Amino acid sequence: MEDQGITQKVRKIYKEWGLPSAEGIDDVISLIESKRKKKIEVFEHFLPKGLNGLWAPTSSRDCIFLHIAATPIHKQHILTHELSHLLLGHTPLLTGSEQIYTFLTSYITEVRGHLARSSFDAQEEQEAELMGSLLLSDLVLKQDMRETGIYNRTTTQYQSALDALNSFLADK
Repeated sequence: MEDQGITQKVRKIYKEWGLPSAEGIDDVISLIESKRKKKIEVFEHFLPKGLNGLWAPTSSRDCIFLHIAATPIHKQHILTHELSHLLLGHTPLLTGSEQIYTFLTSYITEVRGHLARSSFDAQEEQEAELMGSLLLSDLVLKQDMRETGIYNRTTTQYQSALDALNSFLADK
C-alpha cells in the first residue's frame, strides 16, 4: 500500500475508534479492552537484542512489552505503537525467532503469536508507526493543555498543533 493509502487507512480507523475524544492513554486502553473483551497488560523488561517493544496476545489478554532501558517518552511512543497494532486489527505472527519465543514463554504459557517493534519495513509496522505517532501527539497535546493551560503558551503554538492534527484527520 502506498503512503497515501496508509495515511487514509490510519485516519479512517483513528476516527472509527473515537480516538479524538480520548483524553489519556488509560482511555485508549479501556476502549481497546472493551471492544476486544480482553485485558491489556503492559510489562517493562529487557527485550531481546534489536527489539524496543512487543505485542503478544493470548486467549484472555493482550501483553505488551516495553524495553526497560528506553526513555520515558520513548516508552510512551512504543506503547502507542503496540496499541496501534490492536486498533488496526493486525494479525500477530505465529513464527519468529527462537530468541523471541523463548523470551515470551518465560512470561506467557499460551503464546498465540507476536508482533515485535524493531524495523519498519512491513506495511503493518508503517501503519502502526503512523497511528502510534498520531495518537501520542494527540494525547501529549491534550495533557499539556490540561497541565499548563492554553494561555501559558502562545495561542498560535496551540492553534498550529491543533490545526495540524485536525488537518490530518480531515477527509481528503
